[in-house]
Amino acid sequence: MIWEDVVDFFIITKKGKESIIELLEKSGYSSMINEIVDEKKMFMYSIGKGIYFIRTMIDIDEEEVYIGVSEEDTGLKSFDGIPVKIIILLFHPKDKKNFVKFVSFFFRLLNIPSVRNEIIKAKDVDEVKGILKREPV
Repeated sequence: MIWEDVVDFFIITKKGKESIIELLEKSGYSSMINEIVDEKKMFMYSIGKGIYFIRTMIDIDEEEVYIGVSEEDTGLKSFDGIPVKIIILLFHPKDKKNFVKFVSFFFRLLNIPSVRNEIIKAKDVDEVKGILKREPV
């Protein structure tokens, strides 16, 4: 299941592009900051409802998902005007193009207000996985 690809969960304290850098550092990908934050080399966008999604292809075997949350607005631009409080970082293998299932899974699930609120209040990755696992989508 897709929720099994959630590797870790972090509280984000910084604002704007710094919140993305903070998530990268906490996820262990600080060596890739310049490459990933370069908007021409990756895909990052607001998917609405306070969610910001980042995906990039790297040399790995399986997908890795990191989730960062903030109880306050991260300051990232949102197309619908709702403050971004959840950042999803998806790394996927260069030879696999099935990231669409991840995007659709998270979009459907995070379209549920109670799920978004529970994830924002979660304390650790196991709690987040439990939230994602129990919701039928």
